[in-house]
Amino acid sequence: MVVLCYLDDCFFIASSVESLQAQVSYALYFFDSLGLTVNVWKLVLEPTKKVMLLGVVLDSVAMTTTLTSRRKERIKEQGLLLLKGNVILRDLSSFIGLTVASAPAVELGPLRYRYLELIRDQGLARSCGDFDKFITLDCHAQHLVAWWVANIDFQEKSLLSSSPYCELFTDACLTGWGASMGHITTGGHWAQEELDHINIL
Repeated sequence: MVVLCYLDDCFFIASSVESLQAQVSYALYFFDSLGLTVNVWKLVLEPTKKVMLLGVVLDSVAMTTTLTSRRKERIKEQGLLLLKGNVILRDLSSFIGLTVASAPAVELGPLRYRYLELIRDQGLARSCGDFDKFITLDCHAQHLVAWWVANIDFQEKSLLSSSPYCELFTDACLTGWGASMGHITTGGHWAQEELDHINIL
């Protein structure tokens, strides 16, 4: 039995219909005993293999999350608008909001919107916070927007986390550094010229 909860939304996964129904019945009883009111209009009591939760489609067979078709279309529409030329900061912010909200269903999504956030923040700083000012996206930002437009239809994220292939541990301080991977270790003291280049600790 697996239960995923976020605030007041819960998603139950079980190996059989009977087990699922028993667990959901118990959860309803438990919530009621706590004095909580269950929203019966949102409740899905019929066991299903796919259900929408928090704007994403959860698939209990493939154990994946995907965006709804409507959310994918909104990302593509907004992205194509940004690729037409000069961009209004408000439109860029809207696009970033859509991509951030897609994170539960897009593997490595933050890697593809963080730079856009930086561009937006720089534009807002130059415009004194005016979201209605125009900016021009540089080549990298355009490439990121184009990635979302071209790839959003094929994105999904696994509900199961796999074990890492290897683990690398690193550490540094004012006097030296070290790293280990399995039985392999390395480390040393900083040379005087290297001390000038490390981050301030």
